[in-house]
Amino acid sequence: MSFLPSSPFRWLSIYYSSYFFAFGVYLPFWSVWLAWLGLPANDIGIVLGAGVLARFVVNLLVTPRFHLPEQLLPAIRWLSALAAVVGFTHLLATPDLLWLTALSVAINMALGPAIPVSDALANHYTRRRLVDYGRARLWGSLAFVVGSTLTGGLVERFGEGSLFPWRQGRWRLHLDGV
Repeated sequence: MSFLPSSPFRWLSIYYSSYFFAFGVYLPFWSVWLAWLGLPANDIGIVLGAGVLARFVVNLLVTPRFHLPEQLLPAIRWLSALAAVVGFTHLLATPDLLWLTALSVAINMALGPAIPVSDALANHYTRRRLVDYGRARLWGSLAFVVGSTLTGGLVERFGEGSLFPWRQGRWRLHLDGV
């Protein structure tokens, strides 16, 4: 027996919250972390630009393939799983331009179609009067602000290395030759 019964509204609210919380950390602080890794500004531009280009291409070519209601939920599940795997792979990142560009492209290929596909699912549920889209999406907007604010406070108080504290420890061990 579950504590809270599942519903499309609850599921979409949680999905939007988790997506936009993570995006609220990634979007404003990805370039900060890249700079902390030691990438120069022009390389950071390449990494970010490659990610945006990948998002554009995948939204143009892949997202339109998910248009039937029965395709949307499995697509969101696969995109979420792919984003989680690629997201955790960022923890292995080194200050190598090619590696970081590949990570940026991969995460944007997973995150790019996630919102259009989830919005299509929300529209499907809204037409069936199972979801109030505005109320569900509101949780995502709130989570974005919370994620950005908390991460900004963390960076302000402890520095850019606090974005991934375990990375800082591993980096120090690596630099000390351990």
